[in-house]
Amino acid sequence: MAGTTTKRKNVERTGQKMKICVIGGGFSGLLTAISIKKHYREYQVVMIDSDKEPKNSGFGESGPPDMIGWLCEALKIP
Repeated sequence: MAGTTTKRKNVERTGQKMKICVIGGGFSGLLTAISIKKHYREYQVVMIDSDKEPKNSGFGESGPPDMIGWLCEALKIP
């Protein structure tokens, strides 16, 4: 992400809180939100998901059977 370091320094210097909105609750949106929170605990992260789809991650997507296990291991989530 270009400019992320500069933006983070500016936010830290001014005492502002970084606010991030992730659109979509599929695998990509969910893992993006989790990864940001894991690496930048001080950031405020909100995820917006559709209420018209079933409430399960990965609706309509395909992936390897152990994708969740692999992703949790990669993000070091117990």
